[in-house]
Amino acid sequence: MRRITSIFALLLTLNMAVAQNPKAVIKSLENGDVIKSSEKFEKINDKTREKMPEMCLLAEAALLNLEKQSLESKVRGYKILIDNIEAISSSTNAEKVFNGLDTTLNGLIQFIENSSSNHVIEVDDEQVYIQYIEIATRGNHPRLAELNTSLEIRRYKSAIENTSLEKCTSFMSTYPESKYYAEVNNHYIELRYIEATKTSEESVMEAFIADYPEYKNVGIISKRLMDHRYTRIFAGNNLEDMKWFVELYPDHTKMDSLKQTMADIEFPAVQSTCEALEAFIAYYPNVLQLAEAKLRLRKAMVLEKGSIPDFVSYVRENGYDEFYPVMVRHIYAHTQRFIITPDLTESTLLRFANEEGLSGYMDLEGNVVIEPIYGCEYVTYGYARYNNAMQSEFTTYNSIAATKLNGKWGVINSAGEVIVPHKYEEIAIYDEIYAIPDTSKVTWEGDCEEEAYYVGDIYTLEGKFKSKSNDIYIGSECYQMDYRAFVNNDGKVIGDYLTPKWCTMYDNNNTRFLVDRDGNKREISWVPDMAMTDDIVIVNFGDWSNPNRYFVDLESYKTLEQCPWAQVHRLSNGLAMVYDGNKCGFINEERQLVIPCQFDLAYSTVFNCGLMVVSKDNKYSLINNKGEYIVRDAEFIYDPQANNIGFYNIPGIFIIQNGSNYTVIDASGHVLAELENDYMPTILGNHVVDSNGKRYRFNLSIE
Repeated sequence: MRRITSIFALLLTLNMAVAQNPKAVIKSLENGDVIKSSEKFEKINDKTREKMPEMCLLAEAALLNLEKQSLESKVRGYKILIDNIEAISSSTNAEKVFNGLDTTLNGLIQFIENSSSNHVIEVDDEQVYIQYIEIATRGNHPRLAELNTSLEIRRYKSAIENTSLEKCTSFMSTYPESKYYAEVNNHYIELRYIEATKTSEESVMEAFIADYPEYKNVGIISKRLMDHRYTRIFAGNNLEDMKWFVELYPDHTKMDSLKQTMADIEFPAVQSTCEALEAFIAYYPNVLQLAEAKLRLRKAMVLEKGSIPDFVSYVRENGYDEFYPVMVRHIYAHTQRFIITPDLTESTLLRFANEEGLSGYMDLEGNVVIEPIYGCEYVTYGYARYNNAMQSEFTTYNSIAATKLNGKWGVINSAGEVIVPHKYEEIAIYDEIYAIPDTSKVTWEGDCEEEAYYVGDIYTLEGKFKSKSNDIYIGSECYQMDYRAFVNNDGKVIGDYLTPKWCTMYDNNNTRFLVDRDGNKREISWVPDMAMTDDIVIVNFGDWSNPNRYFVDLESYKTLEQCPWAQVHRLSNGLAMVYDGNKCGFINEERQLVIPCQFDLAYSTVFNCGLMVVSKDNKYSLINNKGEYIVRDAEFIYDPQANNIGFYNIPGIFIIQNGSNYTVIDASGHVLAELENDYMPTILGNHVVDSNGKRYRFNLSIE
C-alpha cells in the first residue's frame, strides 16, 4: 500500500511538472488540443509563473484567441500580448519554450494578431474597432491599415443606414478624403432636409437654406420658413419683428394683411410731422389709414411749410372744420398772407390780406398773381347761377372779381387787369355786371320799400360797356336764392338747383324730372322740399296743411324712412340741424338724433369750421359737432358767415359780446382781438374795425 501511494505521488508530481511548463500549453495548441491546452495552463504553478512570467502571459494570450473564444476574450488576449510584447520578444525563456516545436514565437504572435483581428472584423462593431485599433496601433499590428479601412466602412455604413446627423458629421470630419465622403454627405443633406421639413426651429431651416442654397428642394424649406415666421410674427404683434419680416420677404402673399396689422399698431403713435407721415405713407401704400395719413400730411405740410396746395386740397376734401383757422394762421406765419377767400370750393384764385390789411390774389400753388392793393371788403350781392358760388370772386365759372380801390368798386379779371373802373359805390355780378355810381339815386317799390331800383351802368362779363339803366335791380340775398340755376361741367344751365349733384326741371308738357350733372333724367311726381346731403332730400308727399315728409335717396331713387322734423338742413361737419316745430337739435348722417332738440335757435343752418352759435333762454353759446360747449352763455355771439345762401366773410371767425366788450376768436379758440365798442364791430380782412373806424389787426400768432 505504501508503495502504491508513493508511485501515485510520483506520477502526480511528474504530471504537474509537465503542466507547469508553458511549452506544454503551446504544444497542445499546436496539436489542436484546445481542452488540454486550457487544462495545462491552469496547472502552471506559481513557481513557474515567477520564473517565466512573459511566456505564461504569451500562452494565456494564445489560449484566449482559440477558435471558440468570445470576442471579448480575443481582444483581451491581444491586449495581454501587446502590453507585454517587449518582455515576450526579449525573453531568454523563449528559446526553451519553442525549442523543438513547429510553432515559433513570431508565428504564435501572428496567430494571436490574426485570430483577434479576424474576429473584430467579423463582428464589425464600431466601438470594438475603436478599442482594438487603439491597442493595435501600440502594437504595430500588421493589419492596422485593413482594420482602419474596416472601421471606415463600418462608420460609412452606420452613417447611411441611420438617421443620425452626428454619425454623418463624425464620418465626414474623420474621413474628409474618403471615397464614401460624397455619398455620406448626400445622405447628410437629405437628413437635414427631412429635419427642416419637420422642425419648428427657424434656426434649423435657416441654416439649411444658408448651407445648401442650390439644393433641389430648397424652395420648399424657404417657403416653410417664411410661413412659419409669418405665423409667429403675426401672432406676436411686435412691430419691429414685423418690419424685419417685411424687409426679408417683401413679396409675401399676405403682405397686405401683415402691413395692415402693422399700420394698426404704428399709426396711432405716428407723429404729425411731414417726415414721419411721408415715411408712413411710403411704407404703407395700401392700408386703411392711408387716407387719414394723407390728410394729416396735408395738415403737417401747411403747419410746417405753409403749403398752399395742401391747404386747398385739405379744405376741398374735408370742408371747413376747426382746423381751418389753425392752417390759416400757419400760412400767415410762413407767407405773411392771411387768406380771406370766403369759399375755396371752386375758387381759381385765393384772396389774401397782407400785413397792412390790403388784399390781393394768389394762385392755388401760392404764387401771387395780383398784388395786394385792394380793400378787403366783400360784395354782398352776386348770387345767381353757377352752383351758389359768389360771382364776385374768381371761381371755376367766373374769371372776374369785384374789388374796392380807394373806396370805390370796380371789376378786375384774373390777369389783374381792370375791366370795370373803380368808380362805383355798388357792384353786383350776375349774367351781367351791374355798376351803381350813386346809391342815393334810387327808386323804391313794393310794400315796406322792399325793392330798390338804381340808376347805373351795365357791362358784359368781359367788361364791355353795354348800356345805362334807370331801373337796375340788385336785390336782396334771400331773393337771389330763387335765381340760382344748376349747370353742368361745361357751364350749361340744365335745371333748377337742388343740390351740387342734382337739379329739377320741367319739359314742354310740364312733366317734372330729376336731372344729374351729366344730364341723365328721371321722371318724378314729387317736389323735393329740403336737401340734407347731395343725395338725401326731404320730400313732402302730403300738402302744406297736412305734411307727410319722407327722406328720399336720389342716387338709389328709393323712399327711406319718414321724416319726423318740420325742417332738416344741410349736413355739415357730420351733422344736420333739425327743427321739431319748437326747438332745434342735430342729426347725424344716418339721420339719428345725436344732439337733442333743446335750443331755441341755431344761428346758422351749417357749422362754421366745426362750431355753431345756438341760443337758449336768451343766452348765446358756441357748440361743436359733439354738442360740447366751447363758449357758453354769452350776451350775444355773432357768426359773420351765418346765412342760408353762402359765405360772406372769412370762415371760422366769431365775435363774442358781453356788454360793450367784444372778443374776436377763431374756431380753434384762438383770440384774434379784444376791444370795447358801441355796437358790433366789423371784420375787414385780417382786422376788426370799431365804431370809430379804428382798426385792430388780428393776433395771428401760432404760439
